[in-house]
Amino acid sequence: MKRLLFVFLIVAGTFVYGQAPYDEVQKIRFDPQQALGGDVSDLIDSVQYIPLETTKESTFGFISNLQVNGRYFVFFDFDTKAIYTFNKEGKFIGKVNKLPADIGWDKNEFYPLSQFTFNKNTNDIYIVFNDRTKGKKWLLQFNVKGECINKTDFTKIGGRFTDRFAILNNGSFLFSDELFSPLSDNQAYFYKLKRFSTPGERVMPLSKNDIFINRNAAKSYTLSSYSGNVSVWIREFDYSFLVFDSNKICKYDIILPARMSLDSSKYKDPDFFNKIETVWEYARENKIVERLPAIGLSGNLLAFKKLSGTSSSMRDNFILSLQSKNFYSFDNITSDEKSYFLPIGSAAINAFEDGVIYNEVASFEMFNAAEERPDKPWKNNTVLNAYFANQNRKSNPLIVALKLKDDL
Repeated sequence: MKRLLFVFLIVAGTFVYGQAPYDEVQKIRFDPQQALGGDVSDLIDSVQYIPLETTKESTFGFISNLQVNGRYFVFFDFDTKAIYTFNKEGKFIGKVNKLPADIGWDKNEFYPLSQFTFNKNTNDIYIVFNDRTKGKKWLLQFNVKGECINKTDFTKIGGRFTDRFAILNNGSFLFSDELFSPLSDNQAYFYKLKRFSTPGERVMPLSKNDIFINRNAAKSYTLSSYSGNVSVWIREFDYSFLVFDSNKICKYDIILPARMSLDSSKYKDPDFFNKIETVWEYARENKIVERLPAIGLSGNLLAFKKLSGTSSSMRDNFILSLQSKNFYSFDNITSDEKSYFLPIGSAAINAFEDGVIYNEVASFEMFNAAEERPDKPWKNNTVLNAYFANQNRKSNPLIVALKLKDDL
């Protein structure tokens, strides 16, 4: 077994209390080339493979926007343009592949489905649909079977809000403002709603010194992940995470190597920085990190991926321990006897919930790996034995659940 390798990050200004508008700020230096891992047994307590039921109705291509709670997996598939729900045992429950016809939805407009929000408390699925032909914004609510159970005219209250939002344990909804012009002095970055029919409570008033709000697009914060009362928000070319935990706001600044990040002079040049299309083009040509999507925050562990330019690769998945300040590369974790020497993940961490990383593994990868192990190290695992006996390379992908160790 390989010795576990890791890198200790230099922490600057570790805690800054009372610095508006944040309750706490941490600055952490991070070089992805130095973040290493080890064997599965070094980092992970347990590994569980969950085959997703394959039927004519439930067959899909790839998992996108995976959201998880104690009972269900919910995700979007771009191949079939549908939202799927499976229970935690892998049984198909239902799917959403259309919206009510009376709101003017065209079946080719699948993008709103890909941006769904799963209510982890009530098991409901929310979809925001902007009917631009009628100037209407709808908030649609589905159950896990795919049945539409409610639709709300969200034009007046939610017209300025982003399409994805966090749902808190007390039933409140935390939205990010799109920050359309013109901006007002009493505007805020976030709004907390107790119901969808009344204006919400302002959270984090706008900063007049914020260079991001002068851009022609991508001004606002985007929800990256949420669970319970904890939500993580990001902005493009803002190398940081905002973490909301109940009424506390923490900011984590990730200081990347100069070769990977936008030079400070670029932020000071309004002719460059305020034209987001120009910034995107520059970043892609120079392999600059555009954003740091946080897949999930559980306890002191934050899972996220780095996107350089427009491409993502197997070297993009990281785990940060906010307690020890250690970074681990998920892509440098090697399968061993704990994972039955089978594949443990695809090109991205799909979800992170309650200390468990959830990844997608294609069936053909599993069968290819099985062919290389005539000794069948999984022979005492009932689920895997049944899977290899009854499924094939064209079956639905599996979900692999990896419970991380608490003391990373």
